[in-house]
Amino acid sequence: MPEGQQVNFKVIFEDPTAGPVPLFSNHVGISRAGTEVQFEFAFLDINLIASILQGHKEGIRAESPIEITGRTVAKIVMPMHVFLQMGGHLQTLVKQIEAELQTENEEEQEHEPSTSIPDV
Repeated sequence: MPEGQQVNFKVIFEDPTAGPVPLFSNHVGISRAGTEVQFEFAFLDINLIASILQGHKEGIRAESPIEITGRTVAKIVMPMHVFLQMGGHLQTLVKQIEAELQTENEEEQEHEPSTSIPDV
């Protein structure tokens, strides 16, 4: 795919009562209805996404956003005031994860082989 190009996906969650549910979720949708906040965890088929991206790379364009149906793994609904209580904890988690990723990126850059040829 050319540099700087973007592909948008619109994820459609399936009925959570249909079929067996996988134990892994790789996508989460968050919504609010009135005084409640809902987290919906879904499994998206990575092979399907890879096929769509490969087709896009080869010039096969679909209308954007591309709709993908995910298998709902779990739904969590909580009162808004409980969600607000999680705010500080979520911010702490995000900061810790960002710091870990920053450290990993710096370590990877240190171990990359140099492409420059030293003067002899």
